[in-house]
Amino acid sequence: MNSQELWQSQAVDAPRINPAYLRARASDTIRIGRRRRLLESSSMFLGLGAAAVIWSWYQDPWMRAGAVWLVIAGFIYAWLWWRQRIASSVPADLGALATLRFHRRELQRQHSMYKGLWLWMLPLFVPMFALLIYARILLAPATAMYMLTHKVPLVLAGLALSVGITQYRAAKLRREIELLDLMAR
Repeated sequence: MNSQELWQSQAVDAPRINPAYLRARASDTIRIGRRRRLLESSSMFLGLGAAAVIWSWYQDPWMRAGAVWLVIAGFIYAWLWWRQRIASSVPADLGALATLRFHRRELQRQHSMYKGLWLWMLPLFVPMFALLIYARILLAPATAMYMLTHKVPLVLAGLALSVGITQYRAAKLRREIELLDLMAR
């Protein structure tokens, strides 16, 4: 095969980039990011409700300290999610390559957020769970073994599951970024 035949085969085999498809994918990514940010930010209200219940049911200062920590952690968690702003929309006048870059930047931003989520989620919620568990054991020492063998593993499993889900989403976004990089070549 000479160089002219090689050149012609590359031009024919080159992937075609459809700008409409890329704009639709970028819009989907933005929509999913907005929905996730709203869901995570509104979960703060669930935490506020749980803190109000804990505050009203228990007079123990350790339980109330756990409730206060839950409120503080909920506000910080919601603020950190809200801080992860996303682009408002994909400009319609972008070409294929500019849309591809825009979509890749959005995916990269979401990937870095999911990848590092556990770094700021665990320090927020582990002390609160420890306070609530310690207070519950102080309130009812007879049920301490039941708490440590039944309820604590469930809480730890829930935390591990949430960290695992975010790491899975980060890996999924990484694969999509790699596919976009292949399209751009």
